[in-house]
Amino acid sequence: MNDDLNRHGFAWVGNGSYARADSDGEDTIALDLRASQARFCVMIGHTPRDLAILGELHPEVAVQDRGFLCKPYLNPTGTSWNPRWWRTSDRGMAEKSLRDVLTCFEVVGLAWLGLLRNPEFYAEQTDPVAAIGSGLAHERAGNMSIARERYEEIMRRFSEIERMGGVRCFQEGWRDFIFVTAKLGIENDLVREVRVLAGWSPKIDPLPTKRG
Repeated sequence: MNDDLNRHGFAWVGNGSYARADSDGEDTIALDLRASQARFCVMIGHTPRDLAILGELHPEVAVQDRGFLCKPYLNPTGTSWNPRWWRTSDRGMAEKSLRDVLTCFEVVGLAWLGLLRNPEFYAEQTDPVAAIGSGLAHERAGNMSIARERYEEIMRRFSEIERMGGVRCFQEGWRDFIFVTAKLGIENDLVREVRVLAGWSPKIDPLPTKRG
């Protein structure tokens, strides 16, 4: 399998993952092996170069563990939000499963990665629950009203956190808070204090007022 993926420009990056980078961004293939259940699934995805700041929001998370913003699970007809499992109960079955995976990847997976190069298509495929990433993808595609809805949803969550215990105590969310308040043009004592606590104050362009 390594040789086949190498032929398509992918290199092993650890933890069951392969990646390739180009001028558009980075493609990832990840194998989720459940040895005790004798099965595995395959995830594929693309991270556009101009969404790279998402990786800065949680630097404690390794690149290969950051998840996928668009439906990632490879199957014979495309990708889905639900995994398609391949069996590995014995050597013969495992070899057959790997052949099937490579066929799926070359027939539909590569095409999917190609489609994700289109900003509008990419935005439409994002998971709205991952509201920061989805919002940024829609902003990139020019869908400003949807982007604002996503960012406002994140602020709603932070308002609840502030009510329950305080954003100051929610260290793992500090950078998310800094990012989304910058996007929405919110500047107050809490935002300034969290910037100091996080030691992170990047230049983040606010969401344009243009509706889309």
